[in-house]
Amino acid sequence: MKHQRRANAGVLAVAAALLLPAMVHAQAGGSPEVAKTAPQTAAELAGRINAVLPASLPGWTITEAPAVCDRTCIAQNLPQDASLTSTYNFLWCLTLRLMPPEPRLPIEARVFCMGEDLHAFGMFAHYRSEKTVPGQIATQSFWTDNDFHIWRGAFYIRLIPASGDKLLRASVAAAGEAIAAQIPVPEKLPAMMRLLPQGRNQPYTLRYNFQGVLGQPALSDGLVDTYLEEAGKLTLALLRAADDMAAVTLYSTVVGLVAGGVPSTPMVDLGQAAVTVNSAQHGLCYVMREGRYVAVALGVHERPTAEGLLRITGTNIRISRF
Repeated sequence: MKHQRRANAGVLAVAAALLLPAMVHAQAGGSPEVAKTAPQTAAELAGRINAVLPASLPGWTITEAPAVCDRTCIAQNLPQDASLTSTYNFLWCLTLRLMPPEPRLPIEARVFCMGEDLHAFGMFAHYRSEKTVPGQIATQSFWTDNDFHIWRGAFYIRLIPASGDKLLRASVAAAGEAIAAQIPVPEKLPAMMRLLPQGRNQPYTLRYNFQGVLGQPALSDGLVDTYLEEAGKLTLALLRAADDMAAVTLYSTVVGLVAGGVPSTPMVDLGQAAVTVNSAQHGLCYVMREGRYVAVALGVHERPTAEGLLRITGTNIRISRF
């Protein structure tokens, strides 16, 4: 799902006019209705938030005009995010500073618009670990200490409170819900995500890398997840080539990187092509090609588990082609 949303020269002025600091009053609160279409610009998103704020967040203020940046100014305006956004298809970011009525402590909200869903997920998942606490907002959300992270289609939302005050945490969740409601929930997960097996995986380990998959500069556009075995864990990566012919070249590249000079053993009943390698770095590994995809299982302890995961992946790829 592609989104052509680019900040223009006038977007900051428009957004500032929409969101000048003001005390809002409401007759009743409640969860906002979820938007049916995605905002195309930062100004449009700012206008939506301004329109629903009185009803969804009674008594809140927006303490200053919002900040908008695109690729040309993110290094200056948000240097802490510039390195990460440079590895994904970043389009623009809207930053709001909100003040709840109780407690009177500020919350900063950053909404990143990316070129496609997987790129937004890549930023979102970058902060996720086994210590994060799942949230309740779709598409997915979680807490890292006091910060709240939300993935919503091609958007990644991060809320940063001024402190870890327990009452402020409830306000952070309410602000996240109100902002996320201005972006529709995708009907489906990205197609590439739906190809990976859902059983035995550890969801917090799923990552998307547009560059440097498995730490290899030569590999790009891939998902990496961890799956449980009876005797340990294995890493499963799924890489996407431009087409079936490009996947043949990608397959050879991956085999070479994984093997590192160690001979590989062909597997005749797995995918369109497959080999196993006893790598000094990664242990027992499988590399499989199916359609425009190459799947890699690293650190395998149990062959039946690895082969089962790869067969599920291959079947999903074949089904998706019809």
